[in-house]
Amino acid sequence: MIDDKNRGNRRPSLLEPQSQGGDTADSGFEFQNNMILCKLPFWLSFEGFDSIIREATADFEVKFFAPSDGIYREAVEAKNHRITPGEFWGEISRFMELDEGSPGTYSKFTLCCSEISDELKPLISGLRRVREPQSF
Repeated sequence: MIDDKNRGNRRPSLLEPQSQGGDTADSGFEFQNNMILCKLPFWLSFEGFDSIIREATADFEVKFFAPSDGIYREAVEAKNHRITPGEFWGEISRFMELDEGSPGTYSKFTLCCSEISDELKPLISGLRRVREPQSF
């Protein structure tokens, strides 16, 4: 048992990290829900759209059926904050782990975020130049 002298007279507060965990998590889930609502009309435009699942291997996964290819899935990570290079490359590593651990399960990996750091903007611009001339 810890007495008051060893606690440094700290009092519980709504501002301490332990008290804010639920709000932080709820904000992330709300962002995920909003991403799904924004993308849903696009996904429904595909005849082979099958389903969405939240909080599976990725933040959400979307499943499609194509007669020529069968089932294919998209794994989506949604981040409600500015992505730094470290977090960006961590998410890319996670996508690679998913692909290596379950080859062929996912046809597409998507990282959605509310903002990217200035250090990532040249990379995103370069990827856009490669991606826009032809579809992947």
